Amino acid sequence: MNKLATMIPLLIGDKEVGRTALNKLVFFADVAHFLQHGKPISDTPHMKLTHGPVPQGITEVRFDLIRKGLLRETEREDRFFRQFSYSVPEGVDLAGMREGLEPSERQAIDIVRERLAGRTANYLSSHSHRFEPWNSSKPGFEMDLTRTREDKALRRWLTDEGILQ
Repeated sequence: MNKLATMIPLLIGDKEVGRTALNKLVFFADVAHFLQHGKPISDTPHMKLTHGPVPQGITEVRFDLIRKGLLRETEREDRFFRQFSYSVPEGVDLAGMREGLEPSERQAIDIVRERLAGRTANYLSSHSHRFEPWNSSKPGFEMDLTRTREDKALRRWLTDEGILQ
C-alpha cells in the first residue's frame, strides 16, 4: 500500500471520522512530519480546494480501502445534504499497517490522531485556512508545504495542540 492508504486507517483508529476531517488529519500529519523531519509522510500533493487542503487522489484511495475491507463508509442524509464518515472495521490489522512506516511517521500519525481526530470538521478546516501554505496558494492548485517553515503562527498552534514539541 502507498503511504496515503496506510495513513487513513491509522489516523481514524477506533473513531468515526467525517470526510472533511479526514482530509485535514492527513494534511496536519503531513505538515507536522514535514516540519520535524523535512518531508511529508504521504508524498501526496495537497490541493487548495474550497473547504481546505485535500490530498490529491484521496477519493480513489478511500474507494480502494473500502473495496479491500480496510475502511467502512457511512452515509447520512439530512434535509439539505449527505455526510460521509469513515471507520476501520473490526479485525483490520492496524499494527501490521504501522510496520510499513518509519518510526517518525508512526509518531506523527499517532499524535495527530490523539490530538485532532476528536475535533470537528469546522475546527480543523478553519485552522487549515489560517496558515501557510493555504494563504499563499491559488484555489485549485497544489499547496507548497515548504511555506509552512516560515509560518510562526502555525508552529505556535501545532505546539499548543501538542503536535509539535
